[in-house]
Amino acid sequence: MDIELFLSNYNSSNISNGTSTTGSINTTSNNSKFLPKIKVKLVVESGGSTYEKSLESTNEQLKPLIIKLNNKIKKYEESLNKKNFVTPNKQSSSSMNLLQKSATVNLSSPSLSQIGLAHHSSLKNLQITTSPDVQPVVPSNPIVFGVSLDTLIAKEKSMELRIPTFVSNILNTLFLHSLGVEGLFRISGSQIEIQNRRGIVNLGDYSTSRDDNPHVLTVLLKQFLRDLPEPICTNALYDLFLAASDQINFQQCKDNGFEVLKKLINSNLPVNNRNLLQHLIHFLRFVAMNQTVNLMGPSNLSRVFGPNLFWKKESGPLDIQILQSTSEKVNFITEQMILHYDSIFEEPLQTTSPAVLSNTPINSNPASIPTGNFGGKKLVIHSKLLGHNKSIQWMTLCGNGGDSSSSSSRVWSLDSHGMARIWDSQNQQFIKEVEVVDQSKCGGGAVYQMISTTVNNTVWTATSQRLAIWDIDGGLIGEIPGESYSLCESQNKEIWVGGPQVLNIYSLDGIPSTASDNGGELLKPIGTNLFMKGIIILAMCKVGQNRIWGCSSEKTLYVWDTKTKETIHQCEIQEKRPKRMACIEIDDTEYIWIGGDEGSIQIFNSKTFKLEHKILNQGWDKIFHIASINREIWIGFWDTTVRVFPGDPKNKEILIDYKGYHSDVVSSIIEVPNLKGGDPFIWFGSYDKSISIVSIKEDTAKSWNFTNIKKNFNRPIRQGFSSRG
Repeated sequence: MDIELFLSNYNSSNISNGTSTTGSINTTSNNSKFLPKIKVKLVVESGGSTYEKSLESTNEQLKPLIIKLNNKIKKYEESLNKKNFVTPNKQSSSSMNLLQKSATVNLSSPSLSQIGLAHHSSLKNLQITTSPDVQPVVPSNPIVFGVSLDTLIAKEKSMELRIPTFVSNILNTLFLHSLGVEGLFRISGSQIEIQNRRGIVNLGDYSTSRDDNPHVLTVLLKQFLRDLPEPICTNALYDLFLAASDQINFQQCKDNGFEVLKKLINSNLPVNNRNLLQHLIHFLRFVAMNQTVNLMGPSNLSRVFGPNLFWKKESGPLDIQILQSTSEKVNFITEQMILHYDSIFEEPLQTTSPAVLSNTPINSNPASIPTGNFGGKKLVIHSKLLGHNKSIQWMTLCGNGGDSSSSSSRVWSLDSHGMARIWDSQNQQFIKEVEVVDQSKCGGGAVYQMISTTVNNTVWTATSQRLAIWDIDGGLIGEIPGESYSLCESQNKEIWVGGPQVLNIYSLDGIPSTASDNGGELLKPIGTNLFMKGIIILAMCKVGQNRIWGCSSEKTLYVWDTKTKETIHQCEIQEKRPKRMACIEIDDTEYIWIGGDEGSIQIFNSKTFKLEHKILNQGWDKIFHIASINREIWIGFWDTTVRVFPGDPKNKEILIDYKGYHSDVVSSIIEVPNLKGGDPFIWFGSYDKSISIVSIKEDTAKSWNFTNIKKNFNRPIRQGFSSRG
């Protein structure tokens, strides 16, 4: 009986019993008076032995697993047929499609956990994974390894790619998922897996996935470069590159050496070679930025990557000392390209490939040019910072003496495990890690919010354990035990804290800006309490000269006077959990944007208190962050997209859909001034544990196409309390 029939009628009480054929899944239905039960069995026969794994539960609980396994096995069979690894006959085809049920399983056979999975390499591919990040494109002549770069580019000319799709896809996947992998490009993968994957690539499947072994991908990339008929930096220019290396290494000729190197790359290298070299070095910069995590700085990268960029075929035996000398020069020139990328490569990366880690504008629809204030502008990525071990929940910018543009300004990022990392806001370097939540305590703790003050430049964190006050460098100034959910700095040098059924208001006067150096007792500020029976304030924001707006767990919107502490307005809000708020001023009127778990956006007029406009959930699900930047509202959604809206509710269009350089939800967005006089930076903190830093620049290029990195994985709608409160 067809497994799809079971799936479509799984609630029926007339599903027949049955067993599976070898290598497939068996679903057995046991009708119950209340909750129908089913059993799922995985059976593998190898070397005359039978191995099985079974799972029994209700229909509702196991149906999603059955659907995923069924789809995965059918998809895997199609890929096997396509790649000619097996020539399935009719029996194997029906078995792999889970369409037949047959013999009873030997229940006395050993469990799958007793088998070394290394002896069942094909079984690994049956694991449930998300859809590939990049869909396969199969050209008529798909062979990649050993083919000249010009030939590869010519074959893909119709796709308007500037680098081979195979390379492009690898760079995408490594950038999104593997920048923090220790020993990236240094550690090798399994040789069997590498050879199998190489064969797959040469059959035309260039797709990559977040589940791919990053060490296999890096080896394939290096093999591709080594197998080119001519190195990227060409045989003709090999000696000139080595001469430039000598000059750069000699202090008196250093500047001239860099000029020679720039000319070699920007004027002498063939255009396809230069473009690929620039993409590779640009990517290696991001790897080197995270050397504290992956242990692969510019020096280490140059040693493992340089020989793949520069080599020269010799007709006779080569002296070992000459070989060592040239190797050192190759490594040195590669390291200099990584360290001085911005000054060496004169042209910005221009490509229509979504793979490119380049200075290109990003938009989910290539045919849709952003309008409004984004017309003629593009998002340029500068850094991707790693180091968090859990999902990033909040970020905040704090400076010296209340001035966020101070040269000593910091960015704090806080993850769901309660660990905060402190970054220099300008050079984007990691400074220090601070434990905000003590996870060693019974039950650990949850993180709810983090803000910085403009008065004394302190950082306040609200968690399930305590409200804590920190100085800019991570010193603990004070704490108040107990749970707190939301934070807001008022116009009157106060901090409003939403706790369980109470609003605590603390004056910033008397709170020091630095932690005590003498090990004295922590500060315990005394606040004014506004009791709110049965109410928890989930989000707050200050509005105008003397107003604070807040949303409660009871779907109520409150407006308080910060001077009198009185509630001057309240009304019901049509949102299940309104937990994110932002205020923006447009033409002398402030508008309050509110969102939450239902994914709808409600925009209120601060003068009339009336709902000005409501944007319904358009399939993007929950809202995780709302930020006001310039005259736009930036919102992070559960579907991993950041959408930018005009601040004026009269203009209802979405200015830009941005997925950019993260692979999961963007949970925090902040604007950071550029003290060097350039465009400000936008920091994106993500559930993928990374921070992507971009800037908005005028687009002066003649032909920019708005593309995006494709990440196909559906997110379930999750109910209830999130880790962010």
